Amino acid sequence: MYRVLSDRLATDGYTVAAFDFRGYNESDDPGQMRFEHFNWLKDVTLIRRYLRWEAFHLVGHSLGGSVALNHAAQTGGSGLLSVVSIGPTRQVYQRLLRPGAPDFYYACSRLKSDMALSRDIPPRLARQLLNVLNMDNALDYFHRPDHCPLLLMDNARDRPKDMDYTKHYFGAVTSKKKYVTVPDSGHYLDMRSLFTSRMPNPRPQWDVVVYNPKEFDTFYQPIRQWIDGHNPNGHNEDTH
Repeated sequence: MYRVLSDRLATDGYTVAAFDFRGYNESDDPGQMRFEHFNWLKDVTLIRRYLRWEAFHLVGHSLGGSVALNHAAQTGGSGLLSVVSIGPTRQVYQRLLRPGAPDFYYACSRLKSDMALSRDIPPRLARQLLNVLNMDNALDYFHRPDHCPLLLMDNARDRPKDMDYTKHYFGAVTSKKKYVTVPDSGHYLDMRSLFTSRMPNPRPQWDVVVYNPKEFDTFYQPIRQWIDGHNPNGHNEDTH
């Protein structure tokens, strides 16, 4: 999804930096099984410093949506014109972190698979990583009156419990917020990625993304309107 969204934003005149978190796709493997080598929150900070962006919008989907929320909380919203969090990982404590959580070992396996790691992630490290995705950690920040503006999005075919969680979370956020449910859509907007080769990189090389342009446009327009509405000078080519 991020490839299509990034391309559309760039086509419409925004300056876009789309990146893979460490361990994902074209980014290097973490190297060591230590939290500092998997620090996705720090990835955002390092990229911002590299690009020398003083003000920018932070847009994330799924895992990235959770990281966006927690990055804002960790930094106190420094430099953020707004956050757009799309389908963040929800119910993290209930499903993944509480004692006896039903999906903990599935999440460990999923992280290993998605990052194409050669060995299992130790449970203690896995819990640290999953806690980075716990959007509840950011709620104290978004309850403050001086938090950065937040656009929170989900999809009409998300699990009902996840949608209820999103609505409850949105209700706990103070002003400068908007909640959008994309109608008749799933978590990935029914997009399909096709790959042609796994060589020389052991991870799949995604070459083609198949999607419904009308469905994507319904998803995209609220994001563009939100970003334009939270720029100091409206839509301009200096928007990051």
